[in-house]
Amino acid sequence: KAPRIYHYPVAQKITLPRYDWAHATFLSAKIATKTMHLVSFDTPKYQIKPQIAEDLGTDAAVKIETVVRYTNPLSHAIPSGKGEVDRREYSKHGARHLSCCDFPRVEGGETVTIGLGEAEGITATRKRTGYNFDADKHFIIETFEISVVNGRQHQCQITVEDSLYRWSNHEITSSWPQFSK
Repeated sequence: KAPRIYHYPVAQKITLPRYDWAHATFLSAKIATKTMHLVSFDTPKYQIKPQIAEDLGTDAAVKIETVVRYTNPLSHAIPSGKGEVDRREYSKHGARHLSCCDFPRVEGGETVTIGLGEAEGITATRKRTGYNFDADKHFIIETFEISVVNGRQHQCQITVEDSLYRWSNHEITSSWPQFSK
């Protein structure tokens, strides 16, 4: 069976107060988008100084959602604002409203991720299994176990994103299945 092709027009609404101005950018409908199930964790954001506190990131909440991701094809920025994601039906008669979202300013060439909603039937956990900090040698060895369970009746591809927030240079020594950047 041939794969279905969906079009996701992203409409940006702009409301201007009286005697005010704004920048608006409109995207072409021919942007390549990717829809995926994304598992992410609410870990601390990377900072310039190393973060060495042992309990940091151990209680990260899990977020499992279906997202649309695309790269800003413009050479200039897309201004921040509200966006709506509608999917044109496969028959090309009508569209289905999928999501409303607020997104920040996106520079040219940056990736935009728009959440469509919670992915049902998928669960994930993130548990730290080890922590070793050596201040004299300036390194931390930290191990995590991330488990993802698909409770659906059909197979689906799931992307897991985890932030490596402790240090600017890091190494992933083992991963199953193999990780990619």
